[in-house]
Amino acid sequence: MAYIDPDAQREYQRHWRDRRRQEWLASHGSCAKCGSRENLQIDHKEPKLKISHRIWSWSKERLEAELAKCQILCQKCHIEKSVEEKRKPTEHGTHKAYANGCRCSDCRQAQRDYMQIWRQASIA
Repeated sequence: MAYIDPDAQREYQRHWRDRRRQEWLASHGSCAKCGSRENLQIDHKEPKLKISHRIWSWSKERLEAELAKCQILCQKCHIEKSVEEKRKPTEHGTHKAYANGCRCSDCRQAQRDYMQIWRQASIA
């Protein structure tokens, strides 16, 4: 039976998705890194395989297939993992590495070259 009030229907669906998520988290354990049971979140082990983060309203089969690619992490461990994934290694001998604080001889030379080109372009 459909709701007459769309706001009431959205509220019901919101509560249903939240309850489904909480029940799944409660039945599948604690943080995979530190063992905490506080502020648990779902984390895709391989972010490239992620289809969506809005999965709790999906069919049971589709939801289980997506959750098979995931692990449970507490909020703190999830943030640490996400920051580490986004951190890129410094490529020495580039202007960007110099701008990020590297002062090795290769990066200093790249900065000099960059500034020389910049000065010539600003004069022209």
